[in-house]
Amino acid sequence: MKYAVNPFASEGFFSLPSVVEKNIKIASHEQLKVIIWAAKNGMGEIDPKAVSEALRISESAAADALDYWTDNGALLKKGAPEVVEAPKKETKKAVRAATVLPSRQEIARRGNECPQIAFLLREAQMKFGRALKDSESGLIVWLYDDQGIDVPLMLMLFEHAKAMNNFRIGFIERTAMDWIDAGISDVTSAEEYLTTQKAKQGAWSVVERAFGIPHRKPSDKETDFAHKWVNEWEISFELLKSAYNICIDNKAKLSMPYINKILESWVSSGVKTPEDIKKNEDKPSAAQKTSAKYNIDLAKKRMFTSEDE
Repeated sequence: MKYAVNPFASEGFFSLPSVVEKNIKIASHEQLKVIIWAAKNGMGEIDPKAVSEALRISESAAADALDYWTDNGALLKKGAPEVVEAPKKETKKAVRAATVLPSRQEIARRGNECPQIAFLLREAQMKFGRALKDSESGLIVWLYDDQGIDVPLMLMLFEHAKAMNNFRIGFIERTAMDWIDAGISDVTSAEEYLTTQKAKQGAWSVVERAFGIPHRKPSDKETDFAHKWVNEWEISFELLKSAYNICIDNKAKLSMPYINKILESWVSSGVKTPEDIKKNEDKPSAAQKTSAKYNIDLAKKRMFTSEDE
């Protein structure tokens, strides 16, 4: 059975940002529900609490979903410092959208007069396992001529796409733009970038399992938290679970900033295992130590005073 849109229901139609289509396969069901609700009802400011009540999801889940779509450019965060960066992002997007790839004649001309471009086109064709389309050849020429990606870096871009089993021109273009935005200009910086990205992905995978989060693409903030906890602070899986359980017990919802405060206090206190948590809780605080010392000193003073009398 096939389906078609009901034309009589057109009054209820509304548009979604184009970025939603790009993320529809990787966004969670809560993230998709939130962006649909926001597109339909969010003409003004969007309050996570209102989203939470409307969709019957936790307020933290609503906030996380709103952050996800903010990171992907579908929403803007009002009143936050990050909005200051919006003009730069919009400028970059406008320049890229206006970029015109070289024509078939220009591609042929550049291939004949530039040995490096001819070499890259041959290498790409071998990786694709077929003749290149004009758009594919044009992108390679454009990346080399206009974006300054040299031969070694372009070859690494090809190898990365092959390693990711995603040797499609769209993936190559997105990756190239990410590298340009990150300031990558040589193979060494590209290797460092890929190593860091892989480490961040691995860290998020650990956090997903520790917190019981269904597999999805994390927001930038979630990725940063995971990277800090797992790769920088080297928090164990068991401690992550313990911090999560404490968060749920006290907040009744998942809160990454709250968990970060818990883990930060454990790191500063030298807590490394769940057993250390109990030991740390049993230790007297600085205030308690000061109070105890004061009481002892006072008792000694009174004792010596009574003896003198």
